Amino acid sequence: MHRLHTGPRELVHDDADAAAGRRVTAPLLALWGAHGFVGRHYDVPEVWRGYADDVRGHALPCDHYLPEEAPDETLRHLRAFLTLG
Repeated sequence: MHRLHTGPRELVHDDADAAAGRRVTAPLLALWGAHGFVGRHYDVPEVWRGYADDVRGHALPCDHYLPEEAPDETLRHLRAFLTLG
């Protein structure tokens, strides 16, 4: 499984959680830049489905710094996700 979100300390916790069968059960929103490394090399929603039950995600028309490069799109997706009720 590819890891997009973790640093060295978190990898230990990720491995322990995976070994114990623990998953993220809350809705999870993944946003990434379509033109950045992650957008070009990974199927981001599929990677997160390895960790979480309810994955929603969108590639934004930018590279790595979503709020700076695509502020309107970032805000639109965050608002939609946070108002799901």
